Amino acid sequence: STVIAKISRTDLAEKELRFGSTFKNIKLVGSICDDTFVVEKTLPGSGSVSIRGLAGKDTITIGSAVSGGVDSIYQRILVNGGTGTQDRLIVEDSQSDETKLEGILTSGSLLGTLNSADGVKRTALSYEKIEFL
Repeated sequence: STVIAKISRTDLAEKELRFGSTFKNIKLVGSICDDTFVVEKTLPGSGSVSIRGLAGKDTITIGSAVSGGVDSIYQRILVNGGTGTQDRLIVEDSQSDETKLEGILTSGSLLGTLNSADGVKRTALSYEKIEFL
């Protein structure tokens, strides 16, 4: 199995979630508190990881300095900040070994930065209801 996400709330300890290759579409839903989601890596293959924060100041981080930035993200990532008014999306790619020259940032997506299963075509990070990027 591969680590998909680490989730924490301001009043609880961090929890690590691991999913095997049989899980194709994973949905993570936060609480009404200030939630923190970190997607460190995903398995190669089709599918997606969907994160939905609810109320609160949620922070969603895609990639990890420990796992090589977003080089270990192979599935489409969908982020919805929820009803909070200070939700933050961070793309952590500081430790990447790959050159990414074709990234495109729009009002609802970051294209061309995440890997795909074939290692050539890049997949998308889509987001909505995010106040800080």
